[in-house]
Amino acid sequence: MKKAFSAIIVSMLALSLFLSFNVNEASAAFTCSSTDVKCKAAKMYYGEQQYVASGSAYFNIGETILFEWDNDNPGIMQVNFSVRNSAGTRVSKELVAAGRIGSNFGTWTVTSSGYYYLFAACEGGNDTRCVGGGVIKKF
Repeated sequence: MKKAFSAIIVSMLALSLFLSFNVNEASAAFTCSSTDVKCKAAKMYYGEQQYVASGSAYFNIGETILFEWDNDNPGIMQVNFSVRNSAGTRVSKELVAAGRIGSNFGTWTVTSSGYYYLFAACEGGNDTRCVGGGVIKKF
């Protein structure tokens, strides 16, 4: 009976390792709680987008915005990302998250109350081999 029980446990462990092999872990960077109105997320899928933007959120003058991006495997290209205003103009410095599992973040202090969003470009907008996500949120 002990041998059968041990065999079952070993089989279950082996199966769980097999099923979790090469599975992308969910990155915390691109999640927002449903109650946080000053947090918007964006996500890129391999082979699908050159550009992606989060939803927009309203920020007041003087508030600090945290913007970040996390790349996941199998994405091989870097992602350029920044904060944009409602007119689509870049207002923060542009940052880069390296390909594969690179990440980066920055902050920007709001100079004019209004709506802002996160904008990201796979290899500067020249490729679709990116996977990952990011957020814009109140710091």
